[in-house]
Amino acid sequence: MAILKSEFYKVQGFTPGGYTDDYSLSDKLGYKSTAVAGAKFYHKNPSSLSEVFRQAMWSGKRPYKLGYFGYLASLIRSSFPVSLLVGLYKSFSLKGQALLTFHLLPFTLFKIVYDFGVSLGILTYIFTGKGSK
Repeated sequence: MAILKSEFYKVQGFTPGGYTDDYSLSDKLGYKSTAVAGAKFYHKNPSSLSEVFRQAMWSGKRPYKLGYFGYLASLIRSSFPVSLLVGLYKSFSLKGQALLTFHLLPFTLFKIVYDFGVSLGILTYIFTGKGSK
């Protein structure tokens, strides 16, 4: 989402909440974003597993729409067995290669680290009430 700086300041910026910041701006501004031809978008991907972990933990520390049911569903989805199975499945289906290929282990490791960060973020939010800032 791209907005004018003046609009951002008019609504006093993001509502703290982690992964849903763009949606909170839409709600506060009273209008939704639209596609703009020729717009440029810059995005920085994490460059290490520790950055992946920190980003995932940040995104996990947010209120979930379904309350405790949402937390439970996300904890199950990000649990180690599910994370491992999804990581392996996506590695095979996306690359269509044999087990010990170049892409299999890095993606699976990424998935496990990311999901572990999300799980810890959720637990931190539940037990401390401290969300993302």
